[in-house]
Amino acid sequence: MNIDNAGGFRWTTDFIFSRNREEIVTLDGTKNDNLGNQWFVGHPIQTYYDWKFEGIYQYGDTVKGGILDHYWQVPANRSSINFRPGRVRVADINGDTLISDADKTILGSPNADWTGSIKRNWSYKGLELSVYFYIRKGSLIRDLRPSLNGRYQSSYANYWTPENPSNEQPHPNRTIDIYQYWQAAGFKDGTFARIRSISLSYRFPPPVLDKLGVSNFSVYLNALNPFLFSKFKGFDPETGSNYVSSYPTNTTAPGPSSYSYRSFVFGVRLGL
Repeated sequence: MNIDNAGGFRWTTDFIFSRNREEIVTLDGTKNDNLGNQWFVGHPIQTYYDWKFEGIYQYGDTVKGGILDHYWQVPANRSSINFRPGRVRVADINGDTLISDADKTILGSPNADWTGSIKRNWSYKGLELSVYFYIRKGSLIRDLRPSLNGRYQSSYANYWTPENPSNEQPHPNRTIDIYQYWQAAGFKDGTFARIRSISLSYRFPPPVLDKLGVSNFSVYLNALNPFLFSKFKGFDPETGSNYVSSYPTNTTAPGPSSYSYRSFVFGVRLGL
C-alpha cells in the first residue's frame, strides 16, 4: 500500500519478479555434450549452438592488416565468394583462418534471464486508473530470413551495398536465395518492455444515480498492449518463434509462434 487517506485517494503497487536457472548436469551419466541434439552440460536444454555473427565484410577489411587480408593468406579463402565485401562475417573461433563447424559456439538460449512486472492502481472517489508494466530481460530470438535475398518483395532488410555499408544483412543477390552463414545473422536479443494494459474508469456518485434511477453507472476505457519498447525491430519479440534444435540446417525462415494485438475498448456499465 502506497497511500490510503481519508480524502478518498488510494494508491497501490504490486510487484512480480521471476528468475529461472536451468542447466544440464550430466548426459547419460557423463559430462560429455550431445552435439547432435545440441545438449550441453552446464547449459539449458534449449541452447543455440552456431556460428557467431560479427557483421558484414567491408571494403575497409581488404586493406593490409584487415580481417579479409588476414583470411586471404589462405589461397582457398582468396578464391571463395564467402570472403568478399558484402558477405556475412562470422567468428573464427579456433583461429585457423578457415570457417567450419569447428568454429560453432554456444550463443545463448531462448530462455529469459528474468521477467518482472509492476501494476499500479490509483483511485480518487469514483475515478480509477490502472497501469500494468511488463519486462523480459535476455533470451535469444530468431529473426525472419529475408525471402529470396532481395530477389522479390520481402520483409524489410537493411542490406549491405557499396553505398550502404550495413552490418546487418549481406548484399542482395538475384542469383542466391539462401546465403552462406545466413542463420548466424538471425539471432537477436529478445529483451523487451511493454505497457501491457491501461484501464481508466469513472463511477458516477449516488446523487447522479438517484436522478437517473439506476443502481450503478460507470464508463471505462481499456487499452491492451498500447506500447512496446525493444531494440528488435521485427515482429513482437514476445511472440518469437519457438526453439528448434535443427535450426542450423533448416532453411525455412522461422516466424512468430503466435501474434499479439493492440486493442482499445470504450464501454459503459449500467445497472438498473
